[in-house]
Amino acid sequence: MMKFTLMAVIALTISTCTVSAQESNDFSPKSQSPARPYSQQVYFSIWGPTAFAGINYDVRFTGREDGIGARAGFGIIPQYTEYRRNINGEKQRTEYRPTIVSIPFGLNYVLGKKKHHVEVGAGATYLSGDSLWYDDVTTSYTWLGWWSVNYRLNLRNRISMRAGISGFISTSNNLAARLPVPEWSIGYRF
Repeated sequence: MMKFTLMAVIALTISTCTVSAQESNDFSPKSQSPARPYSQQVYFSIWGPTAFAGINYDVRFTGREDGIGARAGFGIIPQYTEYRRNINGEKQRTEYRPTIVSIPFGLNYVLGKKKHHVEVGAGATYLSGDSLWYDDVTTSYTWLGWWSVNYRLNLRNRISMRAGISGFISTSNNLAARLPVPEWSIGYRF
């Protein structure tokens, strides 16, 4: 199952990387070409579908800055120790959690004009271990379904910033939903 999952994620990432925008070959002096749309992005994100921090790749299938597209990434959840209060109110160590790798992927739709856009998306995130932040059931790996709503600000110097919220559904805990978490990112458009 693990090998199939990783092969599916790699295939999805490769297929989205091969999508390219079509450009006009009209080089006549009378034609003024509009500003080039940047249909791809690489960005660093905090929270959101990477589940903590990660690097993502985003592509528009339309060849413009809006329309349907996909995102895929690689993130980490750093190691941490869980503490809970016992019946006497004393803080007690309950469990140590090692660093976990996250692989988010999904589809999204961007709408807007010029530099202001709204992005809505949904997908899945694979976690290489168990994280009680998102899942109350102890397992060797975790699958999370996610949705997100973000505001995108595209600046002139190809820098893009995004802020919004993402919600998660754990597939190993009877589809238990979690409270939405904030998402923030900064990236480069090309």
